[in-house]
Amino acid sequence: MAIERGHFWRNAKRQLVLELIAERFPGRRDLHLVDIGGAASLIAADMQAFGRVETVEPDAAMVAVARSAQGIEVHQGNLPDGLPSMAPAHVVTLLDVVEHIEDDETALRAVKPLLTPDGVVIITVPALKWLWSDHDVALHHKRRYTRESLAQLFEICGYRIERLSYWTSLLLPLLAGSRAASKLKPKKSGPPVYDVKVPAMPINAVLDGVMTAERKLLKHRDMPLGSSLCAVIRPA
Repeated sequence: MAIERGHFWRNAKRQLVLELIAERFPGRRDLHLVDIGGAASLIAADMQAFGRVETVEPDAAMVAVARSAQGIEVHQGNLPDGLPSMAPAHVVTLLDVVEHIEDDETALRAVKPLLTPDGVVIITVPALKWLWSDHDVALHHKRRYTRESLAQLFEICGYRIERLSYWTSLLLPLLAGSRAASKLKPKKSGPPVYDVKVPAMPINAVLDGVMTAERKLLKHRDMPLGSSLCAVIRPA
């Protein structure tokens, strides 16, 4: 949880999602929100500011941790065919989840019955195939998306796009350089491991400031390129 609480990118993603919810449901505190696959994050606890929150998590151990550590309502289940029965939700969040699922079309279609008539799905995914690296392998990603491929997926699955933009854009040159440098390093034996750490405090603070500036830009315009994509969609 130290990474979740301290890492500039994790904090930026939570704030982005909370702002997207607030923009679409201004002043509401009576919403029903469902987060799928994020019991290890803090977003479900933060979303309680808007109403009742339920989380769906496939990992039994993580279900127990989330219930005890965060006090949130957690169900064991998974996409696409293992979702528990729940009341319709105004907001469903899939935050860096879809890229882990082999059949992303079936997964997105399975989410539609969870929504109220005015409900939205908020999605974040990693972007740009040329950024693929051992980081993706360690996280068991199946793919990275482009704006065009994600828009096509939404259309195929019967969704209308309300917002679709790249993000983590201002830091893209830094990230691209880091990924390129990692490919030049000698390969270690064994499978890649997830080695993300919270940067040193001064660096983390600067990067947090960059992400804050980007969120302000996103309030007024879509970003043309970035290492991630964020979307708000509704059933067509």
